[in-house]
Amino acid sequence: MYYENKNIASRINEIASNIAKSNAVNPWELINKIYDDEVEPKINSKSKHKKFNSYHNSLNLAFLLLNEENVFSEIFWKSYAQTYQVSNNLFIDDMGVDDIKNIIVSLEKESKKNKSLELTLSKFKNFISQNGLLRTFSKTQIEFTPTLTQWKGFGALALLNDDDESLNPIIDHGKSIITKMIFNIYGLRVISGLGTESYFHEKISNKDINFLIKNNLLKKASKKHKDRLEELTYIEFNNSFNWDTNYIELKLDEFLKQINFRGDIEDPIEGKIGFYGIFESVMKEYFDNDEELARGWGNTLESVISHSIDTLDTLIRSREYLFFDQLFFKEFVTEDTLASVAGLSNPNSVKNAINNGEIETFSGKSIIKDAEGQPAKNSAINWALDKKRKYVVHEPIDEKPEKDIDYKYLSGEIIKARQAIEKSKKKSVIFNDNDMFARTDKEIFGRVADHNKRRWEWIGKGKTFKELNAKNSTYRECIDRKTYKKHTSPITQDILYDLNSGYIKQIK
Repeated sequence: MYYENKNIASRINEIASNIAKSNAVNPWELINKIYDDEVEPKINSKSKHKKFNSYHNSLNLAFLLLNEENVFSEIFWKSYAQTYQVSNNLFIDDMGVDDIKNIIVSLEKESKKNKSLELTLSKFKNFISQNGLLRTFSKTQIEFTPTLTQWKGFGALALLNDDDESLNPIIDHGKSIITKMIFNIYGLRVISGLGTESYFHEKISNKDINFLIKNNLLKKASKKHKDRLEELTYIEFNNSFNWDTNYIELKLDEFLKQINFRGDIEDPIEGKIGFYGIFESVMKEYFDNDEELARGWGNTLESVISHSIDTLDTLIRSREYLFFDQLFFKEFVTEDTLASVAGLSNPNSVKNAINNGEIETFSGKSIIKDAEGQPAKNSAINWALDKKRKYVVHEPIDEKPEKDIDYKYLSGEIIKARQAIEKSKKKSVIFNDNDMFARTDKEIFGRVADHNKRRWEWIGKGKTFKELNAKNSTYRECIDRKTYKKHTSPITQDILYDLNSGYIKQIK
C-alpha cells in the first residue's frame, strides 16, 4: 500500500496491534473514566479556558471503535449507521412510496432484457435504505425501529429494514474516517494521488451528459468553468500533510454530525430520536431488552465521543502546527500545542522544560500576541522526538499510499496482528513436569479427528506434563499438524488446543 517502507510497516503494525489488544479493555469502564475525569470537570469548570487533557484515553477509545470483536463496537456502529439513515435524509418534496415502487418494478422488468440493470437495481435499493428515504417518503406509514422503542410504537404500519447489507457500507465509511484520523496521528499519509484525481477516474460520457441535460438535471458549463477545471487538473493539491489534515477534519465534522444528532419531536406520531436514543435501543437488543442497563448510556456516550474526537482533532491540528510551516506559526509553537503532541496531561510540563533549559524559546517579532517566550519550533520538534520521552511522537513520513487508506485495508492488518498475538501467547506458556492434566466429562461427538480422541482418552483420569512430553508417549503419537516434527517439537500449543476445546483440564 505504501510501497516498501519498513518504518511505515512498523507503525501500521503498531496501530493494528493496539486495536487487537483493546479487547482486554472494558469499554464501559473506559467511557465512564473519560466522562468522570475529562468531560464532567470541563462541563462544571468555572474557568473560561477549556480544561487541558492528554489524548491517551481518547485514542484508546478510537482503537476500541475499530475492534470488531468487541460488543461495544458492534452496538456503536449499528447505532451510528441507523442515525445516519435518519439524520442524513435528502430534501424530497413530491416523491412517495408509489414512485419508489414504480421505479423498482420498471428496473426489475427491464433487467430481464438488460443484465446491467440488475446492479443498478441493487444500488438503488441500497441508496433508499442507507438514506432512510422510505421514512421520508411515507411520513408515519413506515417507521424507524428505535423510534418505536422510544415512543411506544406510535404510527407503525411497517419498519425500516436494518439488515447488514444496507448498514455495512455506512459502517465501513464511518470506520474509514476513524482509520484516517489514527493514521494521521501516527504520522502517515492517507490520501493518494492528485487532489482532483478522484474526479477523473471514470469520466462521464457526452452521451450521459446530453441525456441528463435533456431531462433538466444538468446544464452545459460555461467556458469560464471549463477553463477553471482544466487548470485545477494540473495543480497538486495534496502535496503535504496539510491536505490530509483538512480532509480528515471535514470528515470528522461529518462523523460528529451523527453522534450529536438529537432528532426532533414535532408530535408523538412523527417522533424522530437522536443518536443517544438509538444507541440505548440497540444496546437493549444486545442485552436481552434490559432497559435499566441501557438507560443513560446514550447521553453519556454522546458526550464522551464528542469530547474524544475533539481531543484527537486538536492533536491532529497541533501536529500540523508543530511539523509544518504555518502562516503565523513558522518560528514557534504554543505550550499547549507542544503538550498536546507530546501526550502530556498538563502544559506546565512544557514550561518546566523551558525553565530547565531543555527547550529554547522564541525571541523574535510576531504579530501573534504573547509569542515571545513560547517554544521555538525547531527546538520543540527535537524535544518532542527525543527517544527518551515517555510517549513516542511519530515524525511525519511524507509518502503517499497507492490508494486512499480505508478501514478495509486496516482490517486485514488487524487480523494479522491478532494471529501474531495468539502465536506469542502459545510460546509464552510454560508447563512444569509435575503439572497434571485429566480428561473432562465433556462428551466427544460430531466430526472429531480420531487422533485427537485417542490422546484425550489416553490422558484419562490424570497424566503429568512429563508423561505427555515423553519421547514415545501416546500423546505425541496422536499429534497431527504440518509443523510438528516427531519427538523434537514442543507440545505446548497442542495442550493449549486441548484445554481450549474443553476435552481435557489442568488439575494441578
